[in-house]
Amino acid sequence: MKILMFSSNTACSPYPTYPLGCSIICSALREHGHEVKIMDMMVLKDTPAEKISCEIRKFSPDLAGISIRNIDNVNLLEQETFLDAPCKLVEVIRSICPGIPVVLGGSAFSIMPEQILDLTGADYGIAGEGEEAFPKLVSMLQQGLDPPGKILHASQKLTGNLIRGDSYATEITEFYSQQGSILPIQTKRGCPNKCVYCTYPHIEGRTIRTRDPEDVVADMTRLKQRHNADFIFFTDSVFNDSEGRYMELVEHLGKNNPGIPWTAFFQPHPGLNRNIVKRLADCGLHSVELGPDATSDITLKAMGKNFPFDQVLRCNSLFASHNIAVANYFMMGGPGETKETAREGVENIRKLDMSVCFVFIGVRILPNTPLYRMALSEKIITKDSDLISPVYYFSPMLEQKWLEDFLGQTLSKIKHCVYPPNSMDDGIRILRSMGYRGNLWEMMVKDSKRIPMSRVQAS
Repeated sequence: MKILMFSSNTACSPYPTYPLGCSIICSALREHGHEVKIMDMMVLKDTPAEKISCEIRKFSPDLAGISIRNIDNVNLLEQETFLDAPCKLVEVIRSICPGIPVVLGGSAFSIMPEQILDLTGADYGIAGEGEEAFPKLVSMLQQGLDPPGKILHASQKLTGNLIRGDSYATEITEFYSQQGSILPIQTKRGCPNKCVYCTYPHIEGRTIRTRDPEDVVADMTRLKQRHNADFIFFTDSVFNDSEGRYMELVEHLGKNNPGIPWTAFFQPHPGLNRNIVKRLADCGLHSVELGPDATSDITLKAMGKNFPFDQVLRCNSLFASHNIAVANYFMMGGPGETKETAREGVENIRKLDMSVCFVFIGVRILPNTPLYRMALSEKIITKDSDLISPVYYFSPMLEQKWLEDFLGQTLSKIKHCVYPPNSMDDGIRILRSMGYRGNLWEMMVKDSKRIPMSRVQAS
């Protein structure tokens, strides 16, 4: 079967993101003998619609798939939604190739599958991991069999390596490299943490499933040799899982380092110590994105975190001692927030002078999370609430206007603080256009590591 896959993501903040999930599905479909073409709307955003339509007609697919990465930008202060693109894609596909099935998938779709399928008017959807579910759906359609429903809910296997290795499309990879983006690799799936707002456990399950470290390092080497990758982002929900499984990869990287700097999401775990951070630095860790999410012990507990703020300070100091820059992300105004915790939170942010702090207000409410149930019980939402349109939890013990004014007056005086959280976006885009590489927020941290400028742009 000829299958045309679309990556519908067009969000550029803080940088364009390579469509790893869509590429993995393409690889899985090819393994089942299908002819697959991928079209990335980020790559094609400046391409005339007539040319895109011509490419669709030329390929003449038997089935189309659309990957949806984001519902919105989860930024209460400057909201942006991203579901118009897949809705438009369904219309275009139907006008050019009437009668072919259109299948949705991706992380955003998996959060609200029924609502998004209804909104777009597509035929089918895959909720959850699609490497096995999508080929299974295609096989049923090929045989003229009726699927069990419009939405297939993929099972989360407890064992097995579900992530394909050589999934990267060369022409798309080149585009993201030229944009100064960071190429992604996934080393594990699943998250046992209990953060009240997070959808990872719902999408990936709570059981950690790791890839073979040899496969991960092979991906890094392949990206370097075939695609000239010079920076990698490990996209796991949390790299340093509480079980310590990540150390298997660290050990393998220590023996077989392909020489590519990398970054990842970390948690301020008590198991982190100087020896481990040194090993991380020695095997290429360049910078860290930490997820405290709250700024005081009271709000940390209310957000489902199992560590105090002192742990955040300790981990920042550990990384700083090895010149590893840290980005801390905070959501103020969430569960448990009061004027007192907000004032304490700002003072705690001041102490993190070895990092960059991005501060959001409010917490996006999403289905299948403890925060959703909390919002129901507090009558912030009802079971009939349309959560496709962004709805935020805001502490009933605090006025939003007071918090906005307070943070505007205080955080603007803290040099390492970014508020509103997207206020650096224009500057980052300019730096990338000049050839600067990496996260770029780390340039705010004195003596942190630097990625060399792009040889193409710098020349």
